[in-house]
Amino acid sequence: MKKVMCLIGGIMVFVFFFAPLQASAVTQGDYAVALAEELGLGKGLTAEGAVEILTKVGIVPSEGWQIAKEVTCELVAEIQDLVIEAAQRGLIRYEPEEVPDLMASLSERLGCCTPPSVIVYPRVPITPPMIAVEMEEKGESVASPWR
Repeated sequence: MKKVMCLIGGIMVFVFFFAPLQASAVTQGDYAVALAEELGLGKGLTAEGAVEILTKVGIVPSEGWQIAKEVTCELVAEIQDLVIEAAQRGLIRYEPEEVPDLMASLSERLGCCTPPSVIVYPRVPITPPMIAVEMEEKGESVASPWR
């Protein structure tokens, strides 16, 4: 009886703690389609079409999109970083600080790994040194790393 209880306990520990770390049943192609649509880059896309559009805005994993391969937690984290970069460059309609919530919502809807929590600070305009000196002389506020 004790052996059966230990076995059941071991299975429960595995299911609750280790199973979520495994790859999801969502393919990278499905993820690319959902991501492209969520970013407002197209509707009714095929996996190939979604990959093409995401590539144009720089959202390409280090190993490339492998349409038939399952999505992993590592891929979701990498894609989140790439989407933040695309937002910082103004290539998508979202602000960088909006991306973590968008990615978490997308992952939850698809039933795959939630990306890690990150803090994205809004862009702060930086004033070049010569202009900063002129602004300070006029008593204006200056955001400059050189002062």
